[in-house]
Amino acid sequence: MRETDYLIIGAGIAGLTFRHFLGDADAVVVDSRPGRYKIGESIVPPHFFAQELRPLLAKARELKSASDKLGTLFVGGEGVSFFHSYYDAEFTLHLDRRELEQLYRDHFQIEVSEERVASIDFEAKVVTTDRERYRVRRQIVDCSGPAMVVARARNDARELWPAYASWLYLPIDRVDDQRFWQDLVSSKTPFFRYSDTTQAVLPDEIDWALRPSHMTMLRRLEDGVWNWQIPLYRSSLLSFGVVSRHGPVSDDALLSFVRDHLGKQYDARVDLTGGQDPHKRIHRRNRFAFAASQYASPDWVLLGDAAFFGDPVYSVGTGIATNQAIRAASLMRRFRWEEDAWRVFDQKTKLLFERAESAYEHWYAGRVTTSDQVATRVQSDFLNGLAFHCTTGQAYIDMCSVAGSEDESDPRYEGDIGDDVTPLVVELLPQVPAWRVVRAKSVQQMLEVDWVSEDGEALCMRFARRDLGEPCYRAIGPFALSYSRLPGGLTPSMQGLFDAVALGVSSKQGAVLKLIEFRAVHTNRD
Repeated sequence: MRETDYLIIGAGIAGLTFRHFLGDADAVVVDSRPGRYKIGESIVPPHFFAQELRPLLAKARELKSASDKLGTLFVGGEGVSFFHSYYDAEFTLHLDRRELEQLYRDHFQIEVSEERVASIDFEAKVVTTDRERYRVRRQIVDCSGPAMVVARARNDARELWPAYASWLYLPIDRVDDQRFWQDLVSSKTPFFRYSDTTQAVLPDEIDWALRPSHMTMLRRLEDGVWNWQIPLYRSSLLSFGVVSRHGPVSDDALLSFVRDHLGKQYDARVDLTGGQDPHKRIHRRNRFAFAASQYASPDWVLLGDAAFFGDPVYSVGTGIATNQAIRAASLMRRFRWEEDAWRVFDQKTKLLFERAESAYEHWYAGRVTTSDQVATRVQSDFLNGLAFHCTTGQAYIDMCSVAGSEDESDPRYEGDIGDDVTPLVVELLPQVPAWRVVRAKSVQQMLEVDWVSEDGEALCMRFARRDLGEPCYRAIGPFALSYSRLPGGLTPSMQGLFDAVALGVSSKQGAVLKLIEFRAVHTNRD
């Protein structure tokens, strides 16, 4: 029997990311079929937000399958709605998952053992594969995706709702973006655009410079049925899929959807010559929407699709997997997965699942493009991924919950009172009802702003350059927001303050960066 501190089941995005961020710990990665074909080709911004993953982003853009993702088009009975990748377009792209996972393995030099898990003895913490038996000293880490190895071994995989998918790949012979817009004009189809300024989906004039051939297109076909169209390989191959809650999608039905609903921006053809090429045959997955009810314990943790997967509509699978893996690895390294750490992870994953489940239902109910409140939540939480990415949001709260909030004992600030920039900040930041700025200073490449509310709440907000790689609560363009001296945690009013500030400074990024760097400039002048 072989002993190891960690056994990682699955060498997909979650498993490879977790193994890298675990550092030099004793760990084994097993996978029954490493490098196999997988669906999941659209990348949301937070996938590459972590500083250590930035080199991979540059390399990913050079992969043969890579194609720009400039936003998302939602097509339905009410018209066509465009949601842009506003803050982080540089981080979004489409690509073949096999290429991406091979890039991870090569870049991080991760060894993967080809083994299939046969059984798990949770009491003894022994995992038996078709080649070996492992006694796990610390944690079993399930990154097995839809196989949900740990949850199923615990009889804890419940079906959320019947969900079926069929898809194929269409060679694109010609791209004509203008034809897409001309069809909207001739058919008098309304065009809408999500506005970050007003946080609403508003009627708009067609922007003929937009390139739908470099976007994810999601089309509601009928009640409970929708279609994705994702361009790959520099928009030379189209991933075309149909998801249904009514039952399996037959080959004839899938081909009929292609004939009737292929985007006007594409001249594409069907090539089903088969063989070993996954791009030349029809794929299907039936009854795939499952979730566990518990996501972590002292002995194991579920990451990515091994925890829950409800629907592929928002393309969040790899983003969630990446950032859950980083969060779990960080908690294990810093806090050795003690009770507070694993309970926090489990609870936050449950909250993330609840938000995702609600967002899926909004899509099927047609509310993403008809309700401004829902549209804002989808844009922020899922299309821009703020609900789950590791360097912002709840992950920052997790660290504070386990380790205690940051305070002025932080060595970065010890003995440094900084430069007072209160008048500049008051002029720059938005006026937020019930809140006012009482002090602002520039210190150690950060901008600290103290807010006080009419109800007596106090919040110290910090701005820093995002490329410094510091943990933060929210990332906006090139800078990151965090908070300190907050033992009671964020209240709803404070969360609203963050939202208002993020929205208010989104068009003033240059000015914010100058204030962040004010101290260095000021010192040089002296």
